[in-house]
Amino acid sequence: MNAMFKKISRLTLGAVFTTLFLGFLIFILYPWGVAIFDFRRTQYNFVVDEIQYRPGHRGIPHFRHGSEWYLLTSSNEYELIPVVQVGDSLVKAPGSSVVKVYRKEMNNGYVLISK
Repeated sequence: MNAMFKKISRLTLGAVFTTLFLGFLIFILYPWGVAIFDFRRTQYNFVVDEIQYRPGHRGIPHFRHGSEWYLLTSSNEYELIPVVQVGDSLVKAPGSSVVKVYRKEMNNGYVLISK
């Protein structure tokens, strides 16, 4: 009886840990990997027309370009918060995780503010 109980409890524990591991893979690692892949695949290039801080977004600004609003979503973009001003250009190339900020100078040229 004791050997049978040990075998059943070992099988039950194995099934529980297997289920937890599969759940971790499906519900945590897979969405995280998809989000990173999507961020690296995206590209954008726009001039900031307006910066607006809205309640409920933990102090993260919204940038307006034309009639569209853009919210920063990654830690790489969060580093830009103290740097970006109205009139700056935000540029992100596909396949890169670096967002660059360009500022227009008086002689109509652009200077790289952050890498």
